[in-house]
Amino acid sequence: MPKLEVDGVGTFEVEEGKRLVLAIEEDAGVDIMHACGSWAKCTTCRVEFLEGEPEEMARRR
Repeated sequence: MPKLEVDGVGTFEVEEGKRLVLAIEEDAGVDIMHACGSWAKCTTCRVEFLEGEPEEMARRR
């Protein structure tokens, strides 16, 4: 199972294929104030990869 580390919060196991925005919010309990349902359309959230950046970005709906 993939792991998500949120700086200053902790490390969390995340189910395979879960959208990053939802993992941060639901698994880590950090509200990054997205308004688009996690599909990168509203541009309100900001996430910085410190390491382990994915090779591919999920397709938008």
